Amino acid sequence: VFRKPHEDAENQTTTVYYEDVCAYLSTIKEADAEEHQKGPPDSAELAEMRVRRFVEMNMRSALSEFTFYFLFVMVLAIIANGPRDPSMFRMTQHIRGTIETGDYSFTQLTDIPTFWNFIRHTLVPALNSDQLYNGDNREPNGFM
Repeated sequence: VFRKPHEDAENQTTTVYYEDVCAYLSTIKEADAEEHQKGPPDSAELAEMRVRRFVEMNMRSALSEFTFYFLFVMVLAIIANGPRDPSMFRMTQHIRGTIETGDYSFTQLTDIPTFWNFIRHTLVPALNSDQLYNGDNREPNGFM
């Protein structure tokens, strides 16, 4: 699997001659000089350049708009789905059961006096319950 490299492969170097490099660089400079000496572009070339630049500007604008929109949607999805809790179903069922049971339920509200009876007799006692979730009574001045 492992082979020893050839001895002459290690000692090979590419030879670059100075005259070849100078000749190559002179052809590049001459080509650039010829293009600059040509003068201003004619109206057809100028119109084509304007159209190309207009397309480039619109493409850049569309790409940046798409990028920001995509980032906005991603941040929105992360924020919207972040505070998910597996026990939210149980909490919803508990709140629904608390509001819909009793003498004055939320589904039976039809007028103002019934609404205030619901607030006094159903909602406030449910919010300030003396009984904890496990059936123990809450201490009068304690947190739990």
